[in-house]
Amino acid sequence: MERFDGCKKDDQVILKINLLLTKLTWSSLITAENDTPEDWYFVDEGVEMPFGLRFWRHKHRVIEVNPLHSLIIDEISFDTGMTFLNYLLFPFLWGMIFYRKPLYKKYLSLIS
Repeated sequence: MERFDGCKKDDQVILKINLLLTKLTWSSLITAENDTPEDWYFVDEGVEMPFGLRFWRHKHRVIEVNPLHSLIIDEISFDTGMTFLNYLLFPFLWGMIFYRKPLYKKYLSLIS
C-alpha cells in the first residue's frame, strides 16, 4: 500500500500491485461514508485503475445482525467499456475480493 488516508469521505487510497514483471497503480477516492450502530460503510471510486478499467465503485458494508454477529458485504460495480473484457476480468476481480475472506476471519477472531 502506497497511501491510505482512511475510510472517510475525500480520503485517498493508492495501491501498488506487483503483477508478474510489472507494477500497477490503483488509486481510489472515498466518495461516501455512513456510520450508525446498525450499518457502517464507505464507498471507494477508482481514479487511476489498471486492466483497462474505466469505472470502479466499491461499497464496503458491515451490517450488524446481532451484538455478536455482523455481515460483511462488498458491493462492486466496474466497467471496461467492452463486454468481453468485463467478463474476462470478473474472475480476477472476484478473486481479489474473495481473498480477503480468510483475512477477515483471522483478524476478527483475534479481537473477539
